[in-house]
Amino acid sequence: DMVIAVTHAVLGDGVYNDSWGVNWRLAGELEKQPVHPDHGPLFLSMTAPTPAFRLVINIPLVDFTEENGATEVWPGTHRETRVLDSSGRYGDASLYEPMQAEWRKKCSPHQVCIRRGSLFIRDMRTWHAGMPNRSNQHRAMLSLQHAYRKIRTVEGLAVENGSEDFFEHLVLTTIFTHSPAQHLRPPPELPKKIVEILSTEQGLTLSEIRSRLPAPLSDGKIRDAMIELSRTGEIRREGAGLGARWFRKVLPR
Repeated sequence: DMVIAVTHAVLGDGVYNDSWGVNWRLAGELEKQPVHPDHGPLFLSMTAPTPAFRLVINIPLVDFTEENGATEVWPGTHRETRVLDSSGRYGDASLYEPMQAEWRKKCSPHQVCIRRGSLFIRDMRTWHAGMPNRSNQHRAMLSLQHAYRKIRTVEGLAVENGSEDFFEHLVLTTIFTHSPAQHLRPPPELPKKIVEILSTEQGLTLSEIRSRLPAPLSDGKIRDAMIELSRTGEIRREGAGLGARWFRKVLPR
C-alpha cells in the first residue's frame, strides 16, 4: 500500500500495473552497463519535460553494495528532453558522450547502496547503469512498473486468474487472464534444452547458447534458466561477463 500510495499520488487515478519481473547482475559480471534510460521523453518534439508517466519500483533481494554492482543513477536526468542513445536508433548517437559530460557537471551520478527489502522508486526516464559485480553473489532485485492510465495502449501486466488475492487493489489496476503468465518465468523446457546443448558442445558463451536454441528468447530468460542450473550444479561457468563460457557438469559414472 505504501508503494501504491506514492505511485498513485504521482501518476493519478487509473494508475496500472505495467510490468513485473526480476533484474540480475551475475557474480563476476565485470562490464559496466552503458548509461541509459528505460524510457525516452513522452513526446520527442517537446522542449520542456512532461510530468512523470511511468515509474519503476526496485526492491533489492540482497543488500546492494558498491562491491556487488549497485545500480548507478543520474539524478535529474528525467528532465532531459533529448534522447540518450548510443545506438542511434532512437536518438543522435554522436550526442551520447557529450550529453553525459554535460550532465555530469550538473548532477552527481552515484550508486544506490541500500539494504535488501528496501524500496527505490525512479522515473523511467532517469539515466542509470548496472555496475560491475565483483562479489561472489548474484545481485537481484524485483522490478515493478506502474504507468499513467492515459498512455495505456496495451493491457499492461496480465497475471493468471487465481492471483487476485495478491494483486487486486482499490487503486492499482491489474489485468487477470485465463492464459498462463509465461512472461513471469522461463519456458519450462528451456533448462533441459540448455543442458542438451552443453552436453554436446562444451564451453559456449551465452550468445552461442542463444543461437542454438530453437526459438528466440531474451537474454534475461536464458540467464534465469542458467542461474537455476548453476545453482543445482548441472552446469558451471568459467570466466566473467559476456565472454564467460559455460560447461555441462560431468557426472561420475
